[in-house]
Amino acid sequence: MRKFLLFLLICLFSSQVFSEQFRVGQIHSVDLQVQPDFKVFKSVKIIDAIAIQLPEDKTFIDAVEIKMEIPESVAYWRDSVACSLYEKISPEPTESQIDYFGNRTNLQVLPGKLSWILQIPLAKDNELKSDQYVTRLEKIPNVSNGFLFVRLHPIMKGMPDEVFETNIKVTISPVLKNKGLLNLSVISQDEQLQNCSLFVDEQPYNLDQGIAKIILDTGLHNVSVISEFYRSEVRTIRIDQAKKSDLVVELKSLDPTLIVTAPEGVKIFLDEEEFFDINKEVKISEGEHKVRFSVGEYDITRTLTVIKGKTYKADFTLDLQITEEN
Repeated sequence: MRKFLLFLLICLFSSQVFSEQFRVGQIHSVDLQVQPDFKVFKSVKIIDAIAIQLPEDKTFIDAVEIKMEIPESVAYWRDSVACSLYEKISPEPTESQIDYFGNRTNLQVLPGKLSWILQIPLAKDNELKSDQYVTRLEKIPNVSNGFLFVRLHPIMKGMPDEVFETNIKVTISPVLKNKGLLNLSVISQDEQLQNCSLFVDEQPYNLDQGIAKIILDTGLHNVSVISEFYRSEVRTIRIDQAKKSDLVVELKSLDPTLIVTAPEGVKIFLDEEEFFDINKEVKISEGEHKVRFSVGEYDITRTLTVIKGKTYKADFTLDLQITEEN
C-alpha cells in the first residue's frame, strides 16, 4: 500500500513538473521578422502571455529579446511577478483562447527595477552575455512548434487590484548575428561546367555544380574563381547583416578576344581583311596580328601579339588639340 501511495505521489509530482494547466488574461501575438531594425511593441498585464511566431529560416537569429519597462507599481512588489517560458503548448495559441496546457522550462522573477531584458537563445554559437539589466537563458528552448510562449503571472498573493490592471510596456526584437549569406552561382557557355576552384578572402570553399551558399561576416569580401579551363574571375561583394547577397560569375573561355572601336567612316582591316565586327568582342587566334585603320588616304597600322586567356582592345580616335602659346 505504501509503495502504491509513493507511486501516486511520484506520478503527481512528475505531472506538475512536465505538464501544467493555466489560464491567461490575454494572448499577445507577435510575428517575428529577420530584419536588423525589427521591433514589436506591446502593452501587457501581469496575467497575460506573449506568443512569438518564429520565421522558418532562423539562420541569422541568435536570440529573441524581450525588453520590459516595469511600472513603479509593479516594481514595488518585488519578487511577486514571474516571467515563465513554456514548451509543448496546447492548444495552439490564439487571441480568443485563454486556457492552456504546457511544460514550463524556465521561470524568472521580475526584478525590482524599472527596466529588464530577457534574452531567449535560439543558436548554440551565440555571443549573448548577462549583466545587471539583461538575463540570458542558458538553455535553448524547443521551438519545433514554430513559436515561443512567454507568460507573465503573479507568484505571491496580496497585491492590490491596481497592480493587475497596470500595463507593462514590452518590446520584442530579434538579436541577429553579424553575418549574411553569399548566394553564388558560377556559369559558363559550356553544357557542363568544367572543374574550378572557389576562394573567398583566400580561403577555399566547396563549389557544388556551380552553386555555393556561404555564411560570411558583414562587410566586403573578395571572391575568386580559378580554373585551368577558364579565365580567372575576381569579384568584390558586400555582405549585409542577416541578408542574402546574390552573385553570378560568368566564366569566359581561354580563347583570346579582340574588341575594335572606331568612329563612323573609318575602315578597319585585320590582317589585311576588312573587319566589320565593330564594338563586339570576337575570338582571335594566338600569335601576331596586324590592325589597320584607314581614313581617306590616311592609314595607321598597329601590330599586336596575342596570347591565350587575354582580351585586347584596339581603339582608333581622332583628336583635336588647341593650345595657347605666349
